[in-house]
Amino acid sequence: LTGGTGDWTISSYRHNSGTSTLTDGTITLNGRESSSGASIDIRGAGTTHPAGGKIVMSTKDSDISLNGNNLTLNDLEILNQDHEVAVDAASDTLTLASLTVTAGLFDTGHTGRTYDCTLTVTGTTTIGGTLTCNASAVSLGSGFTGGWGLEVVSGGTFNGGTGDHTYGCVYFKSGCTGTSTTGDVTVD
Repeated sequence: LTGGTGDWTISSYRHNSGTSTLTDGTITLNGRESSSGASIDIRGAGTTHPAGGKIVMSTKDSDISLNGNNLTLNDLEILNQDHEVAVDAASDTLTLASLTVTAGLFDTGHTGRTYDCTLTVTGTTTIGGTLTCNASAVSLGSGFTGGWGLEVVSGGTFNGGTGDHTYGCVYFKSGCTGTSTTGDVTVD
């Protein structure tokens, strides 16, 4: 698959094998893959998401299923509730250039699974909904100097969980709720 530069609106994205280069436009995911219930279902390595590309998840109760794989995406925006990352191995890592939770929940684990994914955001994370980190190792904007590594806006909720976290700079605005991780915290 060679995605080009246009915007897409699709139900879901499933990658089994080979090489897929997604569009550097905006991909709006408005459904779920039928067998897994995931909006993004990664079953093998080989997905590339170009700089400038953005994925918007707008379906209720859908997952990013890593299935023992690592996934790197450019920008991810959550617009609706209850998005979980389904992981099948402790080594599963989701790496993003930016994360925006406009509304709803983004959860680094999945109900009924043993593991939580490692979450790395190299740029800005903005939370207007809820980010739940569980026992995940989390890095949000480590070393990033172009804005907030973690910004929780009014009405947003940050649940740090129990994993070790590294942040760039952090801003909790008036009217938000924030609970730090009980693990180690490094601010750089």
